[in-house]
Amino acid sequence: MFVKWYPIETSSGVKKVQGLGEKFVAESLNRFGIQWDRPKSIVTPFGKYTPDFFCVMSGVFIEVKGMRTALKMVGLASLLENGRTKWAGTLDENSLKKMKWVHENVAPIDIYINDNPNDATYKSYLPDFEDKVKGFKVVYGKEHFLTWLRIDKYFHKREKIEEELDGEY
Repeated sequence: MFVKWYPIETSSGVKKVQGLGEKFVAESLNRFGIQWDRPKSIVTPFGKYTPDFFCVMSGVFIEVKGMRTALKMVGLASLLENGRTKWAGTLDENSLKKMKWVHENVAPIDIYINDNPNDATYKSYLPDFEDKVKGFKVVYGKEHFLTWLRIDKYFHKREKIEEELDGEY
């Protein structure tokens, strides 16, 4: 299971993104004129964590996941039910621990869950998933992500937006 890398033009040069979900996010951020970068790894007590995107103006990381990888990340379902490869068939919350640490100690992380019609069978896990990712902003699907961009979610510092919306962000 190999994910394709895509070159994306940015104001600071060409950046490579991994998979169609990241490609959609990168192209959408570009379309809305939101400056972003590919952050370097961050050392946490649980190991290194590398967010997918950093939105410069808002100071927010964006983590892109498919539904199956999101469920694996929080320890709810293995990526491949038959476990053809050892890592894909295991459950581990270490990724979530690293993300929580960065979210609480470095900068907020928003989680974008990419649409995939094949993931419909995993929708039953959503209540448990949402319980595990409390405190994170989670965006499901392309339309919701584009709505966030339309209402300036990544143009301003996160604290300023939350203050203006009385915490209803």
